[in-house]
Amino acid sequence: MLRAKVRAAHAGLLLAMWAVAPAMALSPTISLAELQRWFDSIPNARVVMAAPHEWQYSFVARNARSLELLAQVLVRDGYRIFTLEGGARPTLRMMKAELLSPLTLAKRNESLVETARRYGAAYEGWNVNL
Repeated sequence: MLRAKVRAAHAGLLLAMWAVAPAMALSPTISLAELQRWFDSIPNARVVMAAPHEWQYSFVARNARSLELLAQVLVRDGYRIFTLEGGARPTLRMMKAELLSPLTLAKRNESLVETARRYGAAYEGWNVNL
């Protein structure tokens, strides 16, 4: 019971943060139920989410070379490079116009976690401008 309340509070916090800061990346480990609640919270969700949107996916690595290799693979899969920054904390942001549902977004997150791992990077999360 307590675990369910903690999960509900966590989901509510994620939804509240999204409403305040829509440009903030949401966790790739968000559950399918939390994704469904997020989709359901969108005003006019059936209309808004019936069209493709620009989804942004964020990655980090210890070195920029890992992100360059990851970017090449993702570009072959139809993603576009939004930013690739070096420095102390190299960051890659990729974009792709997609029509996603809670289930397809959950699968996309799982795939990006694994792909990033293969190239020595970490998938940090996603965001979308509605």
